[in-house]
Amino acid sequence: MNPIYSLDSNALVSEREAAKILGCTTFCLRAWRSKGIGVPHFRVGRLCRYRVADLQTYLDQHRIDPAMENPTSSR
Repeated sequence: MNPIYSLDSNALVSEREAAKILGCTTFCLRAWRSKGIGVPHFRVGRLCRYRVADLQTYLDQHRIDPAMENPTSSR
């Protein structure tokens, strides 16, 4: 079971947990933050936290549907 579905949508997860959910590295998340892109996040002191709902929204927004990529192409 995907861990994102077992969590409350308002729950905050660590940078490491967010990277695991997204299938990327913590380095990637840090690079995105430094460029002002990627997933919305919270600063709690020195810690960075991500809301589960924001991770799901990010994944949904970056979903690629092959059927919609080239609708004129048929086999």
